[in-house]
Amino acid sequence: MIEKRETKIRDFALLFIGQTVSGLGTSTTGFAMIIWAYTQSGQVMASSLLAVCSTVPYLIVSMLGGAVVDHAPDDRSRVCS
Repeated sequence: MIEKRETKIRDFALLFIGQTVSGLGTSTTGFAMIIWAYTQSGQVMASSLLAVCSTVPYLIVSMLGGAVVDHAPDDRSRVCS
């Protein structure tokens, strides 16, 4: 019984670390794209538009996804996640 628990904890730790590294990489890439746009164009407006256009879809999908999950039955949302 203890071995199963330790395996589950190790599996969760690996998943958590992998997701953390993935999220960090995604965020770093987004930030680097904004810096790259500024260095290529020299215009603050271009980098600002890139920042807004990359953030707004994430916010919209997050809000809509949260509303859908809140209204969905618990078992269906657990299966989908």
